Amino acid sequence: MPTLIHISRNGQQEGPFSINQIQQMLSDGNIARYTLAWKDGLSEWVPLSEVLDSLPPEVPHVKPTPPAPAAPAINIKHKGIGRPAYVGSWIGITILAAFLLPAEPESSDVNMVTFLTSALLFISVAFRLQNIGKDVRWTILMFIPLANIYIGALCLFAPAGYQQTKKLDTFAKILLSLIIGSIALAILAVIFETLS
Repeated sequence: MPTLIHISRNGQQEGPFSINQIQQMLSDGNIARYTLAWKDGLSEWVPLSEVLDSLPPEVPHVKPTPPAPAAPAINIKHKGIGRPAYVGSWIGITILAAFLLPAEPESSDVNMVTFLTSALLFISVAFRLQNIGKDVRWTILMFIPLANIYIGALCLFAPAGYQQTKKLDTFAKILLSLIIGSIALAILAVIFETLS
């Protein structure tokens, strides 16, 4: 009997799929190894990697009915660095750069410190994007104007696994509201100052 796998994407149950279909979806980038999955014999939804690692070779076809996906209470470990580590790394790198910068701005050491700082920031963005679920090649967008704003916002606001869920967590919503509110207040202050 072939193993059939159901997956949960964007809160919707999909499947059943054969192992070959799942492997094709993985190679196409349509799903990730941490996508929630279920197969006959499991009592709850688990990351797809756990299902694939436990499968015997594929045989003929049967259609089991899985239980409804539970609330995403499964704590899936994501690679890379989370939001707190990302923000902390930027603060640490900035402080390090301030200490390393020479007193004379025309010194060639300035270029070395700038290069070192940029490389460290680039690495922290790559690890953060990996935690979000994006391919690390997205880090290259840091060098493109306006795209770098998108990458910065993604790294600051997106929770771990955001690429799969496409949902902001409570912390991100509060932080985003505070930033938008601050910008609105600053604009209103400028308008009132101009009118006075």
